[in-house]
Amino acid sequence: MSFEDRRRHPRARLGLRCWCECGDVTIYSMVRDVSEGGLFVRTSAPLEEGARTKVRWAMTPEDSEIHAEAVVVWKCEDCGKVDVPAGMGLRLERIEASERERIRAFVEAASSRED
Repeated sequence: MSFEDRRRHPRARLGLRCWCECGDVTIYSMVRDVSEGGLFVRTSAPLEEGARTKVRWAMTPEDSEIHAEAVVVWKCEDCGKVDVPAGMGLRLERIEASERERIRAFVEAASSRED
C-alpha cells in the first residue's frame, strides 16, 4: 500500500508561509499541502520524527492564522524524488474544531476547482 493510499483525508496544495516552534527552535517555511489531518512543511532542516511542535499558518494571504499543535510523523531531508521536496509531515493533534472546519472547507473548495 502506497503512502498516498494510507491518507485518511483529501489534501490541497497551499504554498504559503508557516511557523513551527519546537523548544527553542523556530522554523519559518512553506506549507506544500494541507488536509484536516495534517500538513507537509517544506524545509531543509526538518524536526525529528516524534517531535511535538506548535504550528501556525494561514489558508490564504487574507485569512487569519490557524494555530495547532502537531507531531512530526515523517521527514525527508534528501528524498531524491522530484515530487517530494525536503521537509516533514505533521499530524495535527490539538486544533480547534472551527479551525479544522476551515481546513476542510478550503480542501473541498480546492477540489471543486480541480474538477
